[in-house]
Amino acid sequence: MSAAEVVFDYFEDHTRSADSVRHSRPVALGLLCFAAGGVSVFMAQAVAGTLAPFSFSLLSLTLLVLWQVVLGLAFTAMLHLVMEFEGIQGSAASLFALMGLADLVWCLAVPLTLVLRLAVPNRPWLMTVAFIGVGLLSLGYKARSIQDNYQVSAARAWITLFVPYVAVVVAVLLVFTVAVVGLVKQFIQWVS
Repeated sequence: MSAAEVVFDYFEDHTRSADSVRHSRPVALGLLCFAAGGVSVFMAQAVAGTLAPFSFSLLSLTLLVLWQVVLGLAFTAMLHLVMEFEGIQGSAASLFALMGLADLVWCLAVPLTLVLRLAVPNRPWLMTVAFIGVGLLSLGYKARSIQDNYQVSAARAWITLFVPYVAVVVAVLLVFTVAVVGLVKQFIQWVS
């Protein structure tokens, strides 16, 4: 099955696509899909005029695409580890390819941004809503990818999908708490 057929099947017949990905494990397709998702996010932000921390340059585009690919690798690895710890068998390479395919949903951000800029130019909050909607759609496809790759229920896939997010939030809160405690200690030592 060609890469284009895998992509089309992912959105039309996801079980067939998952079977073909499980057998061929197209990691390069996953990398390409993550990169396409990163380019789409960059272009949509450029069209929307929200490239605040970056400029519109090749270096910024490269950094964003690299970030998207590295984050995809890390996220896939965490999800696979969670499933392996629970004793559920599946392939990390297949999950990476399926997660990359789910990231292709971000390609919708560019046309949505263009349409919103032309239809309602003075409503920037609508672009935020569109980005949130595309992000939620991408999360839905990622949960379906977990479900297809590991043969688990939809509820189990959603719970597994949120474990890395919860872990990151807990880690950030712990770092913040340690920083605040350190500042309070320094302040108490300075005052006394």
